[in-house]
Amino acid sequence: MNFLTYPCKDPSKAQSKALGILSYYVNPTTVFMSETVLSGKKRLFFLEAMKALCVFFVFFFHCTRVFDAEDWHVKDPNHTNISNFYLYEIGMAVMPAFFFVSGAGIWYSMQKRSVATMFKNIIKRFFLPLAFGCVVLGCIQVYLERLSHGQFHGSLFDFIPHYFTGWYAINGNFAWYGLHLWYLVLLFLYTVMLLPVFVVGKKVLQKPLSQKLTGSVLLILLFALATVLPGWKLHVHSFWGNRMWGGWNLFENILFFAFGFVFFSNAQALLEKVCRIKWAALATAVVLTALSVYWYQTQQMPPFRSSFFTVKLLVRSLACWAWITAILGITYQYFNTESKRLKYISDAVFPFYLLNQPIILVLAYYVTQWNISLLQKFTFIGITSFVSTMMLYEIVRRVAFFRWLFGIPQKKEVKKVNNLFSNIKLIGKKETASVQVQES
Repeated sequence: MNFLTYPCKDPSKAQSKALGILSYYVNPTTVFMSETVLSGKKRLFFLEAMKALCVFFVFFFHCTRVFDAEDWHVKDPNHTNISNFYLYEIGMAVMPAFFFVSGAGIWYSMQKRSVATMFKNIIKRFFLPLAFGCVVLGCIQVYLERLSHGQFHGSLFDFIPHYFTGWYAINGNFAWYGLHLWYLVLLFLYTVMLLPVFVVGKKVLQKPLSQKLTGSVLLILLFALATVLPGWKLHVHSFWGNRMWGGWNLFENILFFAFGFVFFSNAQALLEKVCRIKWAALATAVVLTALSVYWYQTQQMPPFRSSFFTVKLLVRSLACWAWITAILGITYQYFNTESKRLKYISDAVFPFYLLNQPIILVLAYYVTQWNISLLQKFTFIGITSFVSTMMLYEIVRRVAFFRWLFGIPQKKEVKKVNNLFSNIKLIGKKETASVQVQES
């Protein structure tokens, strides 16, 4: 049946369906993190704002990495404790929020399409940008790392043949996981691993008893307690317990992902409650983060599984979930309305995520050699890289080939769906007029 000419008796439902389809085509982050989705008849615009906020913090995180104490692709000869604090403490909630929102996206995606269709969309708009990131963006970044560390001398073109020898972080150069795109790889693996659980969980979580059990904000406290377990069980120096994945280990990140799925299975009951406690959650996050920073300054790493070690894990987990709760509540209350600005930001999120780190590294390679203060270097790198990334995005979104390469829907697809929405709206008006004539 042709959906364009199908006479819908309920215009509001037709428009809701059109909005759902429209959000899929327009939003380039559909398979990146989550979709702009519908809950009943209400579109969850605040998820777009939450994703954009997370990407901005990731951008800020990448800028600070140039000046912290840990090794990175390009480093300044000097470092500052402010960058260390952001790396170890404040930045700890960024990637968990990413995975949490991604879990929400999986929940809503499974409501609207089959598993097979969902994976088809993931492959279509996920692997091509990742391949571009590994081959092109990865080559630039590894080249700058080898150059800045004195491990290679020559031009980028001289380095290209060497880039495809061995695996980065193991025995060579090829950035097989995309460097800063590791999140995309983990997200895909987590989705595949948890898919059977999600399929069963979708049915279980929609039952009345499950809705009642997951309808309290105490659910977030249970999430926080559960997040402590992998860090307590797995040693931080082991592969599985290593916190190299955004400050958390592999099992902690998969819990954030799964908990997002569970939370948004009962979003209608939980979001209003989260909104009411958002400022309390924000105050809690600030206090617990300040406590963690104090411990970072004054205490050494406690013995594994000691009492103090367990307390630190608990405070860390509570602080992270307090940040997520606060951001969730604030964006839900203040950024849950449609606007052209939010639409533009939403479209730019995925390309910005792909491009920001290579641009930062290019600038940092030269700026770190300047004889100016760290604050001046950071300010210059931050502002210039942000503007440069947005300028490059403006080029990407205007060229059909680049849109395809970055997983952004072509303009004709967007136009087609816009026409679909307008057509359904006209059909709804005709149906309403027909009903009124019959009643008279």
